[in-house]
Amino acid sequence: RGVVATLFILPFAWRSLKADWPVIRANLPFLAFLGIVGGGAINTLSYIGLNYTTAMNALILNSSAPIFIVLFCYLIFGDRITMMQMLGIMVSIAGVLSVVLGGDFSALSALALNRGDLLIMLGMASWGIYTAFLRKRPPIAPQSFAARRRRVLTPVPPAISNGVKGSFYLIHGLQDEAEKEESG
Repeated sequence: RGVVATLFILPFAWRSLKADWPVIRANLPFLAFLGIVGGGAINTLSYIGLNYTTAMNALILNSSAPIFIVLFCYLIFGDRITMMQMLGIMVSIAGVLSVVLGGDFSALSALALNRGDLLIMLGMASWGIYTAFLRKRPPIAPQSFAARRRRVLTPVPPAISNGVKGSFYLIHGLQDEAEKEESG
C-alpha cells in the first residue's frame, strides 16, 4: 500500500523535493520523528490493538484523538483550550457514541477494556503528539511533505514499525499455537 502511494505521488512531488532538499536535509531528524509518531506508531499500535479489541471499542477510542491533540498542544506548547474547542470535542465524542451505540448510552456500562484498547489509546496519543508538532514542520512545499510522509525520504520508521508488527505477530502467533497444543 505504501509503495503504491509512493509511486503515485513521486512524479507530482519530484520538482518540489529537489527544490526543498536543503531544508529537508537540515531537518531530517525532526521529519523522521514525525514519521515515527505520525505514521509508524499510530499504525503499528492501532493494527496490533485491533487484534485484541472489538470494533466498537476501537471506534469509540479513536474518537479520543481530538482530546489527545488538545492535551499535547497544552503540555508541549502551553496552548489554552477554547470553549469552542471543548464544545467541538464534546460534540464529536457524543456523535461517535450515539452512532456506535445506536443511541443506547446504557450500552457503555457493558463495554470491557482490554490490552487492545490500551494499544489503541497509545496510538491516539502518538497521533496527538504528531499533530501538536506539525506546527514546527519545516517550510517545505506540501508536495514535499506529502512525499516525505509517504516514506520517500524516511523509510526507516515504517520499516521499524513493520518489523515490530511482524515480531509481535510471530511471538504471539507462536504463543497462541503453544497454548492450543497445551489445551488440546
